[in-house]
Amino acid sequence: MAVRSVSGKQLTAEAKVIWNRRWLRKTVAASLRVQDQRVAEIESSFVPTELIDDAKCRRTTVTFIDGARWSIVTGAPGEPPELKKRLGVADGKRHPVSARIAEVREERGGRVLAAATWPDQKLQKQMLLESMSQHGPSVLERVVGSALRPVLEAPQVTVADTTLWLLPFAIPGRVGYGKRLGDVLMLLRGSGSFKLIPKGSVPMEAALLCWHIHAGDVEFVPQAGGGG
Repeated sequence: MAVRSVSGKQLTAEAKVIWNRRWLRKTVAASLRVQDQRVAEIESSFVPTELIDDAKCRRTTVTFIDGARWSIVTGAPGEPPELKKRLGVADGKRHPVSARIAEVREERGGRVLAAATWPDQKLQKQMLLESMSQHGPSVLERVVGSALRPVLEAPQVTVADTTLWLLPFAIPGRVGYGKRLGDVLMLLRGSGSFKLIPKGSVPMEAALLCWHIHAGDVEFVPQAGGGG
């Protein structure tokens, strides 16, 4: 049976970008490994959704070595698991990006295993400030963090009856930021790969949902500029 939780072991998602020439869209293909053991294959791309500003959302499929499949989908509230391109909007309105939901579902039966939401922006800002204050190890990195805070987001990830914040943290010696799920999981972006480092036991659905978000779960389509 495939690994469904990890305890103190490093997960590495080694990503390879595949370009679809017809649509000029990129699909991410990755192998998920726990230490040196391959446990799943990942395919991830962007699909149309019912969010404003013509935003597209990430759709990820995880296929475990035992054949089980999970779908990780970001979308507007009320959208079905299978996001499809629509000619119109189902309920007559589009939703703001801040109202989106990301879910991990079993493809067989559709059971929701984990979910992420983006709560009130004031609460997100408060949590971002607290995180950067506690996890900014140098004055320079705290200054950089201050400049980045307006564009950062802080989702909440829920698995069963446990909810944790996914927050940025400064990495000593680097300008970029990693992400941490509470105090149980760290996510680091490397060259062509993501490292997911658990502390204690972390459900696989939580780790993969964090990867899905940290890789960028929303993409905005550039708007054509007006001519003079």
